[in-house]
Amino acid sequence: MRPHGAGLRIALAWGKAPKPESVPKGIAARLRALGVHVREHLPHDDADAWPTWTLSFDLVVHRGVRSERLEAALRDPATSVLPWCNPLGPTLEVADRWTLQTRLERAGVSTPPAERRETWSEVLARHAPPCVVKRVDGRAGRAAGVLLRRAGPLPAAPPFDGPYLVQALVPGDGIDRTLYVAGTRVFLALKRVDAESGRSELLGVTTPNVRARDLALRTGTVLGLEVYGLDAIETPVGLVVVDVNPFPGFRGIPGAAEAISLHLVRRARSVAPKRQRTSPRSTPATEPAAPADREAGL
Repeated sequence: MRPHGAGLRIALAWGKAPKPESVPKGIAARLRALGVHVREHLPHDDADAWPTWTLSFDLVVHRGVRSERLEAALRDPATSVLPWCNPLGPTLEVADRWTLQTRLERAGVSTPPAERRETWSEVLARHAPPCVVKRVDGRAGRAAGVLLRRAGPLPAAPPFDGPYLVQALVPGDGIDRTLYVAGTRVFLALKRVDAESGRSELLGVTTPNVRARDLALRTGTVLGLEVYGLDAIETPVGLVVVDVNPFPGFRGIPGAAEAISLHLVRRARSVAPKRQRTSPRSTPATEPAAPADREAGL
């Protein structure tokens, strides 16, 4: 019997070389076990972020790749039409926290009340704790550009550059919930987060109830994402989404590498017939070895 992924070609583009015990490395191993021809690539270490060999692959997967590299791929007619996971446009849109907020609000997804302020002086004039202030540009990462204040005054000097998204601090039950999604598979992680340091303690991983699962999948549909995580708080009126992260690390989530790999195989197989008709395909033996790949030990 042929492996489930036999004949498929999937490129894995990482922002940095994954550690041996990480979920991304597990994804690569699992895809190979499924019979997929896998090539790992580090766009940040290569002057040519998206070499010509990527054009022959059925799917290009990216995680942690800098926005300017993704924007370059979106502008290039050759790479913009490649099948990507997650799709390039939605990935870049979610990095703008105001765009994320407004997209979710318009779709009826429950989020904390929020307003946009262009300058820090506007924030000080119109807002006071309890609140969460975020830099609208979220490309630096989830923890960067976030200030949570439960009490006391906001700092007189701006903690980071604007513009700013100011969210109401929604009261919850003290437990943060992260819903991790890979296609249609949803995991629920329960965490306790220290408000001062931002460090989280994983309390457990379970299967979400129908309400939470539907919220997670609906959010992905609204945003156009396939592999993602969303942070939510349980309130008296239900779950409230406070953040969304395309392709998180899935750290501590049992079965994550398997679930993501199966989704990628299904996604690649859904587009492979069309790719075979419209794209020239080289064999693995004819692909040039990438120096960045060799240096990373990939």
